[in-house]
Amino acid sequence: MGRGVTIAAIQAAVAQASGLRVSDLRSSCKVRCIAHPRQLAMYLAHELTGKSYALIGYYFGGRDHSTVFWGCRQVEQRLRSDPFFRDFAQSIRASLTTAEAA
Repeated sequence: MGRGVTIAAIQAAVAQASGLRVSDLRSSCKVRCIAHPRQLAMYLAHELTGKSYALIGYYFGGRDHSTVFWGCRQVEQRLRSDPFFRDFAQSIRASLTTAEAA
């Protein structure tokens, strides 16, 4: 877990890679093109910062911890079954950890 990786940095990286705004990730919009990147950002936030589901939910528009937990499980399933999504997630993770090491 990187000390230098913040939830805000993760939101910015996922938003940029997805062609969205950070405000989209924090919004209540449930459209798939926003929900999937939001779930990925929540997953990376948990994996890279070690923050609680409740705290991550706060940073994503006040979502409940169970919503964050469910989103993280969805991402784990997609990472196992979708090679394109796995490559996309790994590229974002690499950009965040490379930026942290610099």
